[in-house]
Amino acid sequence: MLRMRKKTGLVEVVCKEKEARKAPPQVVVQEELKISKKTAWFLIAGNQLKEVMCVSSLIRETQKKRNWTKA
Repeated sequence: MLRMRKKTGLVEVVCKEKEARKAPPQVVVQEELKISKKTAWFLIAGNQLKEVMCVSSLIRETQKKRNWTKA
């Protein structure tokens, strides 16, 4: 299971391997969720749409946007 929670306005993804990753700031978890390792529900703050993302896709997107913290 993955545990996802808001942390200082960002999203921390705690993987099964206990690796913590941060999502881009526009991705906000709707609430604290206990989810399967394949699927997570996100509230996309920009357009208020609820979308399902694969966690591996989220991590890939985060890696593409490594410098988002400097923005």
